[in-house]
Amino acid sequence: MPDDILVSDLREVPHFREIMTERLWTAWWRDEGLITREQLARKIEDNLTSSGIPLGLIAHRGDVFCGTVSVIEDDLPARPQYRPWLAALWVEDHSRRQGVGEHLIDTALAKVAGLAPEIHLYCTPENTPFYERRGWKRLETDVGGVNIFRRRLAG
Repeated sequence: MPDDILVSDLREVPHFREIMTERLWTAWWRDEGLITREQLARKIEDNLTSSGIPLGLIAHRGDVFCGTVSVIEDDLPARPQYRPWLAALWVEDHSRRQGVGEHLIDTALAKVAGLAPEIHLYCTPENTPFYERRGWKRLETDVGGVNIFRRRLAG
């Protein structure tokens, strides 16, 4: 990852919450109609007052947004036994293939290690190899079209 890209807690760089909301809304929820943009904005706003989870991280080069990832309690209501979750990894086109996504994930894992013994995520079959190469263990395959993973945390 380039040396000039930092990963910060959203609480430290709250001016990025609007672009975070916009990118995540556009990527995953706008066309699904499951939640409104305003509901997503409120969920992201919860990161600003949390002392643990939820947690939002921002990759940035100065005031240029490069990407984001979140840690949330529940990302798949059909699997309440899995908590917490790594969710909504997004890297801007101009920052892709530079290690930004991996650095966001590693930072999230380090921050959550003292809060939980493990973390989960789900992803599409196309994204499965990315996580498997990084040590995530598949728990379930094809749960509504996604695969569920777990990563044990040192803590």
